[in-house]
Amino acid sequence: MQGAQRSQTPQQPDGCEDFGKTCNAADRFFLNFACKVSEKLDYIFGNKKITEYMKARNIILMAAIAVLSLSCSKNTTDYSKYYPNYILTCKTDDAGTFYLQLDDKTTALPLNVKKPLFGGKEVRALANITDKGKGTKENGGENFDRVVEINTIDSILTKKPVPTLGSVAEDEKKYGRDHVAIIDLWATGVEDGYLNLCFDAAWGRYGRVHYINLVTGTDPEDPYTLVLRHNANGDDYMSGSYVARSLVAFSLRELPDTQGKTVDLTLKYDTRDGQKSVKYKYCSGKSEDETQKQSVLKGVDLNLKIK
Repeated sequence: MQGAQRSQTPQQPDGCEDFGKTCNAADRFFLNFACKVSEKLDYIFGNKKITEYMKARNIILMAAIAVLSLSCSKNTTDYSKYYPNYILTCKTDDAGTFYLQLDDKTTALPLNVKKPLFGGKEVRALANITDKGKGTKENGGENFDRVVEINTIDSILTKKPVPTLGSVAEDEKKYGRDHVAIIDLWATGVEDGYLNLCFDAAWGRYGRVHYINLVTGTDPEDPYTLVLRHNANGDDYMSGSYVARSLVAFSLRELPDTQGKTVDLTLKYDTRDGQKSVKYKYCSGKSEDETQKQSVLKGVDLNLKIK
């Protein structure tokens, strides 16, 4: 099943300060102009090597940042708030209240969100949030563990697994067998009923849609053995390709309940060096690691076209 659609740009809730808001109009124009030029470079260098593209794009963006740094020296904006410190689940309760599931046990009410984000759909997201304390009747968060403010948030591709078609050949034909590499970063792992995967894959043309799926039922004797399938959709990444990194979250709620036991969740995937596998500790309703790692997630491109 196709995952929830991800927003194209990070969202800022009502009440959050926009980037460059305190700079003058000329500087904001220059930044917007630089971004437009970089978008054109996406098209111009789409089929060339990534080194050529990155050199040109970085020169434009670094120039924009330099101008902003000089003209906005009196700006007190905390730019660290534009980097994610949580991967979480966006949810909406029966009363229509939008809230965040920080981990398996902790819920949070965002004080600066007036209506559900992402169309009220349950999705995983990267966010930068500021904790504002325990939820109480006074702050309106008495039904939640914490109250927070969202500084920035962007959903990631959130999907359900797909069932095997009965054979490796049929699965490869339908879901693909193109190479991926699983990256062991803090965002990768089991949490809140989802398997979060940070992965690398080769792209030939930026903007070409690739498909990523988690296939269940491939091992009749072990329902917790899963296969990650990547379909590059005919993208000719052998000529002038580059490696890009992205995130996907797969719901695990349709797997058999482990009845409180911890089992090995085995993930198989195809790489340039053949099929590999990685194991995660899985217990229904619990995270692999109960402690949320707060860290800057670098190198992830949430604008890649993935379904």
